[in-house]
Amino acid sequence: MSADQNPASLRHYNKAIRAVQKLVLASSKKSRQMILTCCLLFYAIKGIRGGFETGVKHLKSGLAILNESTAGSNFKMNVAEVPDVDEDIAGLLSSLDIVYSYMNNFSTPSLVLTTINEQIGKKRLVPTVFSNTREVQTVCTKLTNWAYHFVLAMIEDSSKAYEELPALMQQELRSLLLSHEQVEQAFFFHRLETGIYHKPRPSELICAKV
Repeated sequence: MSADQNPASLRHYNKAIRAVQKLVLASSKKSRQMILTCCLLFYAIKGIRGGFETGVKHLKSGLAILNESTAGSNFKMNVAEVPDVDEDIAGLLSSLDIVYSYMNNFSTPSLVLTTINEQIGKKRLVPTVFSNTREVQTVCTKLTNWAYHFVLAMIEDSSKAYEELPALMQQELRSLLLSHEQVEQAFFFHRLETGIYHKPRPSELICAKV
């Protein structure tokens, strides 16, 4: 018997919907997470049914809520630093933000995932050693987001030589390229700790620290 023919099933789902409505209307960490989860679900459902444009509206709503959650500070994709947002939900929305930017003729991503200090090289974005796959995914998402913002911001200066770029843009480009190099180093030391690679020579350690 299908759900629409089974009164018990109808009561069950109606009760579940009312519970979600009640949670969404509340002002709490759980309500924020529920709203963002609904945005993701509706985006997926609309996409499966061919309603891409409607699905994108749900995605943009989720991104707007995420931006509101991080107003006044840069988004870190870290639940400890953004207490109202679950790390997995934030990471998924951030990845979809990049996918939509790519599919929409490289439009500017809605989220900014790097801090000013990371962009100018005063704070390291990439850890010395990756601790798990989630950390790798988080860093790669942040780097991709950063690269999108940087490239789109310098379109007018794209024909200029490096020496002709504004000083701050030169500094950010150096920091961005260094961060990509540090990703390879972080992988290297992770594999070293697991015994896959040989012990590094002193010169390798010096290069890694630089």
